[in-house]
Amino acid sequence: MLKKVNGDLSKLLIIIGVFLLFMYYLWSYISKSQMYLVQVTTLFSEAERLEKELIQNPPPTESDVEAAKLVVQEKGDTMFSHTFLPIKLVTINHFIG
Repeated sequence: MLKKVNGDLSKLLIIIGVFLLFMYYLWSYISKSQMYLVQVTTLFSEAERLEKELIQNPPPTESDVEAAKLVVQEKGDTMFSHTFLPIKLVTINHFIG
């Protein structure tokens, strides 16, 4: 009778061990799936945010870029003429005079 109980107990322990091992793998699979879902959800929300931002602030067109280049060039030319030209004249007058 005791041998039968020990045999049944060992079978029960094996079944419990297999069940716990199955539950561990199932839990790790669920955890990985949840992490994947979080990453996908984050990507979708980031894409939606970027789409809204681009609708509110569209990227500049080629003509906008060219106009900005001209404005920067004009400001640079103006700064150069106001800053470096008087210095050159003062330097030339210093050596001449």
